[in-house]
Amino acid sequence: MPIDEIRLQTNVPATMRDGTVLRADVYYPSSSEPVPVIVMRHPYSKSRTPTLRDVDIVKVVQSGYILVFQDVRGRFASDGSFEPSLHEEEDGTDTVRWAAQLPGSDGRVGMWGSSYGAETQWSAALGGPDELLSLVSINPPSHSQFNGFLMRRGVHEFGSRLNWAHGSIALEELRRANEGTDLKELVREYAVSQEKFDTQEIYGLLPFSKIHEEEEGFLSLASRTFGEPADADWRHVSRTHDRYGEIKPRAFIVGGWFDCFLGSTLSQYEGMRSAATAAGKPVPHLLIGPWSHRESGDRLGDLSFGPMAKAALPGQDEALTGQIIRWFDATLKGIGAPLEALPPVRVFLMGTNRWLGFESFPPAEATTQSWFLGAGATLGTVPAALEEHVSYDYDPRDPAPTVGGPILMAPAFRVGPVAQNELYDREDVVSFTSAPLADPLHVIGSVQAVLHAATSAVDTDFVVTLCDVYPDGRSILIADGIVRVSERNSYTDDGVFRPGARSLVEPDEDLELRVDLLATAHTFGTGHRIRVDVTSSNFPRWDVNLNTGASFYDSDTSVVARQTLKFGGLHKSRIELPVVPGATVAEASI
Repeated sequence: MPIDEIRLQTNVPATMRDGTVLRADVYYPSSSEPVPVIVMRHPYSKSRTPTLRDVDIVKVVQSGYILVFQDVRGRFASDGSFEPSLHEEEDGTDTVRWAAQLPGSDGRVGMWGSSYGAETQWSAALGGPDELLSLVSINPPSHSQFNGFLMRRGVHEFGSRLNWAHGSIALEELRRANEGTDLKELVREYAVSQEKFDTQEIYGLLPFSKIHEEEEGFLSLASRTFGEPADADWRHVSRTHDRYGEIKPRAFIVGGWFDCFLGSTLSQYEGMRSAATAAGKPVPHLLIGPWSHRESGDRLGDLSFGPMAKAALPGQDEALTGQIIRWFDATLKGIGAPLEALPPVRVFLMGTNRWLGFESFPPAEATTQSWFLGAGATLGTVPAALEEHVSYDYDPRDPAPTVGGPILMAPAFRVGPVAQNELYDREDVVSFTSAPLADPLHVIGSVQAVLHAATSAVDTDFVVTLCDVYPDGRSILIADGIVRVSERNSYTDDGVFRPGARSLVEPDEDLELRVDLLATAHTFGTGHRIRVDVTSSNFPRWDVNLNTGASFYDSDTSVVARQTLKFGGLHKSRIELPVVPGATVAEASI
C-alpha cells in the first residue's frame, strides 16, 4: 500500500468504565477488508513520533493493521489523574474492547510497546478481554517490583526511579497542575530541579525524606516509595509473577542484556513458557540483544558489537519491524508458517558477536561451571584447600560510584558494558582475576555468585560484578548484582517478596550469601581473563546501606563496616557461570 493511503485520526475518545475519557491517535490502512488492531498505551505522549525500538510504523500499517497510540489516564490528551500502574488493568481491558469495535477492525487485537508500554499490555491481559490475542512486550517490568523494577534483592533502584520521575513524568504533571500558566515559566521551575540532577546534589540528601522539603509535584510523590514497605498493596498491582496461567494472549518478549528490566523480562518469558507447556499451547518467543533500556544499536558503553547487532538491521534473521509483523501475522491473521520455522529463542552472543537460536532459555546445553575466589586475588576452577580471607572498610559516606551497567539514569551516567578500571584505586573494591584463557568460554544463561562473608555491622550490602578483562587491560562490566544482608531471605530466585523474612545479623556472624547477577550471553575470548569484583555499594544506582539497620529514607546516621570475604577450605566463595560448548554455539548460529 502506498504511504499516502494511510489515514490518521487524532484524539479519538474512548470512555472507560468509570466515565473517564482517554484519547488516542489512530492510523488506518487503506483496506477494503477488516483488519486487526494493534494498541500501544503509555504515559509519554501519543503525539510524539510513535517510534518503538527502531520499528517502522508505516510499514506495519501498510502490512494491514490499524494502529492505536493512546495516552494513559491523566497524561497529555487523556482525562483523569495519573497514578502509575493502578488503573492499567481496567483501562487496558476497556481500551482493548473499544479498539476491537473501531471502524475497519476485524475484532482481533494485539498490543505492543516498551517499558511502561509493555506493562500496560500485561495489565490488560490480566483483565482477560477475549479480543486480546497477542503481545509484543519490549523491556517489560511487570513480573514483580523486586527484580530490577523498583528494587533488587531489598535494595532500591534509586537512581533509575528518580530519573524516570523527573525526566519522563514530572514536567507534564507540572503543566497539568498549573493550567493557564505560561509554559516557559514552568520550564524555568523544572530547570531548578534539573540542576540538582546535573550537579548530582539530589542524590546526597540524608535522610532522603528531605526531598519533600526540597521538591514538590511528581518527583516528591514518586520518592515516597523509598519509605514504603515491600508488602504495601500497591506494589503488587498488575504484577504477573503468580498469574501466568490467567494470561491468554501469546507473547513475543524482547529485551536487552543491559536493560534495567532484564530480570523481569526473563522471568516473564519463563512464566509464560511454563504455563504454555503445561497447557499444551505454543511457547512464547524471546529476543535479547546487546541493548540497554533506550539503545538498540551496535555500540554500547565501551564495546562495539558490529552492525548485525542493530535492531533496525536483519542480523537476528529479520529487522525488528519484520519480526513484529511476522509475529502479528501469525497470532492475529493465522499466517503461522514463517514463525513456526524459527527457533523460539534468539539471543545475541556478545564477544563472539553473533545471533544464536535455541528452543528455550537458558539453553539445555548449558552446564554450571564454578570459578572460585582464591588467595592472591586469583579466580580459578579449583577451590583452594586452605581458608583465606580479605577485608575492607565500607563507608556509606564515601560509596563506590556507579560506572555503567543496566541502568536507566540521568545522562551523566554511562550505560552498559563500561570499563571498571577507575574503581580499582579504591580500597573498598576487591577483585579476583583468572589466568588468561587458553580457549574461548561461552557463557549463556543465569549468573549467580555465592559469597562467604562477615560484617562488623548489623546490616550491609554486597555487590558483585562479573567483568571481562581484555588483553589491553580494560575490565569491562558484563553483569552485576547486589544483596542486602538483612533481606537475604526475603526474595525468591525470580525476585518475589517473602513477607516476614527480614533479619539483621550479629557482627562478624558467618554468612553465606547468594547474589543474583541476572543473566548474560557473552564469550570470554582466548587471552581474556575473567574477573569478579566485590564491594558494598554502587551509588547512586542503588541506595546506600547505612550499616545500622535503618533506611536512608529515614536516617542520616551511618557507621563504617568492616567487611570480610572468606574463601578456600569450607568457604567456597565463587561465581557460577552457565557454560555452553563451542560446538553448540556453532550449531545455533543464525
